[in-house]
Amino acid sequence: MPVGVCRIRRLGHPARHGPAAARDLAHAGLLPSPELDTHVAIATGEDAVETLVGLIHSMVPAIIASEAASEQEIEIDTLAERLRGDTGAIEPIVMWPIVIGAHATKPQ
Repeated sequence: MPVGVCRIRRLGHPARHGPAAARDLAHAGLLPSPELDTHVAIATGEDAVETLVGLIHSMVPAIIASEAASEQEIEIDTLAERLRGDTGAIEPIVMWPIVIGAHATKPQ
């Protein structure tokens, strides 16, 4: 199982729930649309680094509380520098998880 999925589950969120959204809407008595929407955010260069660092920074309390990582392991103050170092001469690219959306209507 991918590390990201394990960490999402440790934070108490259902990982890979998107495909089940239509089923859950039907169980709630709604009429799900037969189509699902998908969205993914992709950033490159310095925008990728800064956006990822900002995202991780906002999640630090939850990451620590879930024991997915310690503050010392995250080292938020040096994260941007380490990410740039990891990519070397290649421009960094960050792709966030795919978001799946479902739509429904109320039955008549």
